[in-house]
Amino acid sequence: MLHYSDRIEDIDMNSNKSDRNKRHKAAQDTSTANFVSVVSHDLKNPLSVIKAYTQMVKKRLLHKDDVQTVRLIEKKSNRLTEHSSYY
Repeated sequence: MLHYSDRIEDIDMNSNKSDRNKRHKAAQDTSTANFVSVVSHDLKNPLSVIKAYTQMVKKRLLHKDDVQTVRLIEKKSNRLTEHSSYY
């Protein structure tokens, strides 16, 4: 037969576990956000270079196929820039 004091101890233990789990989850969320922020920042410089190079190449193109290729590069780099701007 459980006594009230045993039940109170069980409740306290469960409460402590819950608090630890919440702190652990918050720490994981912070670590994930920091990682994503660093990766996002690190992508911005190469993407800027790609965009600038694409603009330069676009001005000097001679063939229609080249224009399509540069537009594809431009489109994809813009998409990556949008994704990296979320963080």
